[in-house]
Amino acid sequence: MFLSFHNSSRASAVRKHLGLSKPIWIGLTLLILLVAGAYLAMIFHLQPSRKEPILFNWFAWTDNESLIRSVTTIRLPRILAAVLVGAGLGIAGCLLQSLTSNDLADPEVMGINQGANMMIAALMVLMQFQTFRFFTVTASMLGTALSGILIYVLSVRSRFSSSSVVLTGLVNSLFFSSMTTTLIIFHDTDLYQLLRWMAGDLSGMSWEDVMFSLVTLVPVSILCCLFASQLNVLSMGEDTAISVGQRLTMVRSGIMVAIIVLVGAATAVCGPIGFIGLMAVHIIRTLTGIDYRVIVPLAALTGSVLLVYADLIGRLLFYPLEAPVGLITAFIGAPFFIVLMRMRGRKRS
Repeated sequence: MFLSFHNSSRASAVRKHLGLSKPIWIGLTLLILLVAGAYLAMIFHLQPSRKEPILFNWFAWTDNESLIRSVTTIRLPRILAAVLVGAGLGIAGCLLQSLTSNDLADPEVMGINQGANMMIAALMVLMQFQTFRFFTVTASMLGTALSGILIYVLSVRSRFSSSSVVLTGLVNSLFFSSMTTTLIIFHDTDLYQLLRWMAGDLSGMSWEDVMFSLVTLVPVSILCCLFASQLNVLSMGEDTAISVGQRLTMVRSGIMVAIIVLVGAATAVCGPIGFIGLMAVHIIRTLTGIDYRVIVPLAALTGSVLLVYADLIGRLLFYPLEAPVGLITAFIGAPFFIVLMRMRGRKRS
């Protein structure tokens, strides 16, 4: 006990000496983890014929055109897409939990992903699986908007009661997933592409996907970080927010639009990926507290780290086959969600 106290005191003394606060240390740690995970994802089985892995010996392969092409056209776009989508989903989790006043809210749990899922599935069926970027993005945004607005309207009617919000999300998720299943049943040919996409898949990412993510996810994420203080006011309760002059309708509408863009764009790029927002927010909230000015940017970093490593695990687990990243996040996130539910139940009792 004395040793742990001594170590924590020494760590705090080092932080004080360097002039860095705890959130900055956490941010630096997350950046190191992100760079390490991205590097491992880039070099993993880059040249399977070699007995020893390519780690730091860049000169062993930089003159090999096929390896360079593999890195620049396949691996880098995939890694960057994972970073951008993970950050967007992490921030979307923050916004959704703040909007619904429910710490169990997540785009997957609340069924927002399922709305985009259903619309894109319908698009693929109608267009005979020959989809185009414009139509995919439009369908994803429309599905996300439909699902998100439905949850928002029903949550407003229940005055954002925690139990009502969760039940609304579950019903919403079941409804849209059943609609997607119906489409699959009645169009049972050539469904591999659709099923792979529905599982949440980062394989086949291109620079076009990266550019689309940069244009949609990055500006909205920056705006969310800049206006994170509004989430602090909103989290104090409706009466307190009104008393300090917050325009609730405008703030909530802005949050809803941001959620639609973040989740819709992320789903359009790589399909529905669940639990990233839920895990990222709770990890950072446990480490730093309840200040959304700190939570939002660090949740973005945590989401990126989680998705990069989840994708790496999916590639390692069944090599040479690949597991869709959405399956890996579900395997990790579902127990995480159950643990949160149990902890919440114990607190109430």
